[in-house]
Amino acid sequence: SGQEHQLAIVLSNLGLVLHDMGDHEAARVPLEESLEIRLRLGDQSGAAMALNNLGLAYRGLGNRVRAEEVLREALSLAMD
Repeated sequence: SGQEHQLAIVLSNLGLVLHDMGDHEAARVPLEESLEIRLRLGDQSGAAMALNNLGLAYRGLGNRVRAEEVLREALSLAMD
């Protein structure tokens, strides 16, 4: 629905602000929620963007393995 799509955008923006502030753990939560909504809505390009943002948060947390996994998944979705 349109409201869910807007919520996904708001959650993504919140996550990015938290990431930019250096609170990568707090950023992860809204970014994951945004991803879940986008996947449920079938928004493939939005899910790819959400995964990319989530990868940045994992990188900020120092979890390079998880960041790489998430970023590869984002690339895969973006290329489909």
